[in-house]
Amino acid sequence: MARAIRLRPAMLERFTYRGYDVEIEAIEREGDALGPRVLVGMSIVRVRDGEVLFRESPIRVLPAGVTITSELAIEYRRDEARRRVDDATAR
Repeated sequence: MARAIRLRPAMLERFTYRGYDVEIEAIEREGDALGPRVLVGMSIVRVRDGEVLFRESPIRVLPAGVTITSELAIEYRRDEARRRVDDATAR
């Protein structure tokens, strides 16, 4: 008999930062021995010409002393997105 997987709706955050559109998606899946299972993906695209600065398919965020939630995963990736844009525009 197949086991039902409990899914929560995906969370999506979109914002523009220093001329780049950022999209972050977090998806919660049923947890396992490592704890909650949150997958998070991100894309960063320059507004003026559509050039992709960064794109990553959803990957699992592993806990490092804290319980990972969709909200926390998005917060971490939001900070990472800003750092990536800052690095790209500083060149």
